[in-house]
Amino acid sequence: MDARLRLLGRTFLRGLVAILPIAVTIVILVWLGDKAEAILGAFIKFLIPNEWYIPGMGVIAGILVVLAVGALLKMWIVRRAFAYSETLMVRVPLVRLVYGSVRDLTSFFDKSKKREFNKAVLVTLSEGEVQTIGFVTREDFTGMPEEISAGDKVTVYIPWSYQVGGFHLLVPKSRVQPIDLSVDRAMRFAVTAGVSMSEENHEDRFEKIASSEPGDEG
Repeated sequence: MDARLRLLGRTFLRGLVAILPIAVTIVILVWLGDKAEAILGAFIKFLIPNEWYIPGMGVIAGILVVLAVGALLKMWIVRRAFAYSETLMVRVPLVRLVYGSVRDLTSFFDKSKKREFNKAVLVTLSEGEVQTIGFVTREDFTGMPEEISAGDKVTVYIPWSYQVGGFHLLVPKSRVQPIDLSVDRAMRFAVTAGVSMSEENHEDRFEKIASSEPGDEG
């Protein structure tokens, strides 16, 4: 009986390892779709009769709005309008905090902005050999207080493993060593605590899951 229970447990864990990443991804996408449908769908219902409304219009409208904004930003007048609205946003204390944080976060995905975040480095945290992977976010401290700008420093972002978030450090350049890794591979290595770094073949991954014995201690 114990052997059957152990076999059942290993089989369950094997299935969980295979299905959990897919399930979590689907749940997040569905959640985002529901939010877009609730917000934009209500606006569409305000514009058209309810009987004309088809579920999913809110999601489609959201995609179209994003595409339209991306295309219109090539026009000078649209860029000026967004710049003016941003000026208004940063004048309100609480709104400025939220908006600034979201703006800086999304700018990491804008490849046109040549940000220093695109540089993965190895950071020595002490006089010994303790090191961690980080990402340089700033090298120019012009306009900053002297306590920050003094010395040859860089700002390094250190992501947390298996958590959302991280922290930043002001580090002497002498303790920062560039590494020959793309940001994607370095980030994957850091957030998985060194477990994963490169993309593996999908068939190979599921073959490993099928042949593994999760939870088997001997």
